[in-house]
Amino acid sequence: KFVGKVVAQLDNPVVKALDDVTGSPTYAKDFVAGIMRLLDEGKSGVFHINNQGAATRADVALHIATILKPVVRVEAVQGSYFNLSANRLKNESMVSSDPSMRPWQEALTEYLQSEWKPL
Repeated sequence: KFVGKVVAQLDNPVVKALDDVTGSPTYAKDFVAGIMRLLDEGKSGVFHINNQGAATRADVALHIATILKPVVRVEAVQGSYFNLSANRLKNESMVSSDPSMRPWQEALTEYLQSEWKPL
């Protein structure tokens, strides 16, 4: 959903995105593959499955712009800029239980190149 919101804004010269909350961007295709691997190995329990690394929304928006429309500038802003009603944790990132998960940047690049046409 976030990727779609950023792509929709790429016609603007500047995209604003949060830089005060860190998370673990994860490609659904990789998430499902990680779960399938655990099931195939007969594992059970609680696992964190996500692409490697952590990023702010501004980091992700910058990566999207770099791949799809490099002339767009990404401006990092604080949550107060968007007047968000809910308080958010500053760090929502996780360390994956599956060390074979690839970096989020590599996964996002694949997703953008396969699902979104260059602008």
